[in-house]
Amino acid sequence: MPVKRSTSLLLARREFVLGLLALPAVAQSAAPIAGSPDSGHLLLEAVFFRQATPKSGKPTAPVANATANATLTPLLAGLRRAGYPLLGQLAIHLPVAAGATGVIKLEESLPGAGLVGRLSLARSQLLTIQLNAHCEDCRTTDDIDEHRRVKFGERHYFDSPVIGAILSVNPLTGES
Repeated sequence: MPVKRSTSLLLARREFVLGLLALPAVAQSAAPIAGSPDSGHLLLEAVFFRQATPKSGKPTAPVANATANATLTPLLAGLRRAGYPLLGQLAIHLPVAAGATGVIKLEESLPGAGLVGRLSLARSQLLTIQLNAHCEDCRTTDDIDEHRRVKFGERHYFDSPVIGAILSVNPLTGES
């Protein structure tokens, strides 16, 4: 019977986070970057959180280059209300030209979050994200190691039994 209880808890967590993903996104208000409409500049946003039982401790999450009107900001309040401890929030302008790959080291971008790994964004015919993340403080080997095709403006949920992440990628267009 413990297996059923554990499985139902994981399903309930997943349904909650997927419900948060359905929230409308706030319009992006980042300053435009001069260049062509496809200048290769992207806004990569990520929220990392611990998969904990609701109403557990709520440590202060590190924030890296976060903008006040980032599209994932509305999700933070819902995660906090439900008791998911935030590990960090990331909003970075990443120049990635067509045919290139941009890499972010989590331990450098979110110092103090307890996350180790990398986030790679590749642009070719398809836009893909590879997330390799490990929680140093979690005392387990359950990592996120996923490679996924993504589309601009969509929210993507990555999870493991210990940590979760919600990611979004948006193009930054400039004036011609």
